[in-house]
Amino acid sequence: MTDMTGTMDNAAAGGCPFHFPSRSFDPLNDEFWANPWPILEKLQKEAPVFYSPELDFWIVTRHEDVRKCFLDNKSFSAAITIAPMRPLTDETIASFEKSGFRDGPSLVNEDSATHKARRARLSRQFEVAKINAMEPFIRQTVTRYLDRIVKKGEADLMKDFIYDIPLLVVFHLLGLPDDELKKVKKWAGDTALLCWGRPEPHQQKAMADALGEYWAFAKKYVAHKKVNPGDDLISLAIQGQREEGEEIWSDEYLFRLLLNFTFAGHETTTNAAGNAVMNLLLDRKLWEQIVADPAGIPNAVNELLRVGSSIIAWRRKALVDVELSGVKIPAGSNIMMYNGAANRDPEVFADPQTIDLQRDNTNKMLSFGFGPHLCLGNPLARLEMRVMLEELVRRLPQVELVPQSFTFSPMNCNARGPDHIMTRWDPHANPVPADRP
Repeated sequence: MTDMTGTMDNAAAGGCPFHFPSRSFDPLNDEFWANPWPILEKLQKEAPVFYSPELDFWIVTRHEDVRKCFLDNKSFSAAITIAPMRPLTDETIASFEKSGFRDGPSLVNEDSATHKARRARLSRQFEVAKINAMEPFIRQTVTRYLDRIVKKGEADLMKDFIYDIPLLVVFHLLGLPDDELKKVKKWAGDTALLCWGRPEPHQQKAMADALGEYWAFAKKYVAHKKVNPGDDLISLAIQGQREEGEEIWSDEYLFRLLLNFTFAGHETTTNAAGNAVMNLLLDRKLWEQIVADPAGIPNAVNELLRVGSSIIAWRRKALVDVELSGVKIPAGSNIMMYNGAANRDPEVFADPQTIDLQRDNTNKMLSFGFGPHLCLGNPLARLEMRVMLEELVRRLPQVELVPQSFTFSPMNCNARGPDHIMTRWDPHANPVPADRP
């Protein structure tokens, strides 16, 4: 066992290229954000647990340690999962007070005894039969977006194809009208940067104003669903309020539930699908493999989620003194565990930097978390990605990347996916006759 100083000294003595990684590691710089994997790989080998004074976080990268942080909710609190990385300015606080926005518990960041009851009720919406029943809607939506581009011979598969689909699925799940799509995307983007980025004070204020609008939208919609219930997630939660009481299902909790599902339910799947398509097209052999064997797409989705998790890091707070990889972490410490690095841990995954679409232990990935906070929507995300890939390889098997440099924004500590995937194909060679010009 070592203490913090020992960890720093050992890393330096071992020739770690970061020369005291605890003093130089910065996940919010261009080099790391463009390609975090080589840096995380080195850290995992040479300094798997260390303290970053600049971030005031302990950085954790090994699979065993990250899994423990997710699983042990008596030692590790989820309360800071979506807390802003930077302190709120007075202007930002004033904006929240004006709009009435109230931060507080939601599924992703709560440790209370009521979490289990809330999760149990909401999980009804993600039962196998209900998820399977959504496939026709998802396929219809994917088809509609492919119809728009298939004869053009070129497209940005991120913006023209993937970008809207997960949010339309979430809207369907929540019973929301599609005409709010653009507003919710804008609000969700601002929320991500406010929580996980490093916005300047003037940017923080604008994001707080946007979050206030998001809050007003949630309040209005919850009020609407109370008098117009349906077979959707928010109606299910409102039913919980009537049956189990406002102590478990307060109005504010319902508002936050809508915000978090519209944000997390689409942002994560959008980025995961973008990462998957990008990685497949970057290695032509992988793309040709799923074109030749579409039946292998479900397992391919799991492997693509392993190497291309849309959430590469989560946060926890140590409730007691803990030990990870022989390093003492004191109670009260902030912890940033890189599940993206854990997904590439050679102790768990053979040749972890290589994409193996036949890999047989992808169930050990931590892309959706683990334990009490395992993502409820993970079966839906897998279904969406499967349908997108099935339809893409069926109708555009010859699609290829245009030479490009990939960018990932906004820069933040948690969520990562490509901004653009520029592609081209010969539309006259489309295998479906109706898709040809």
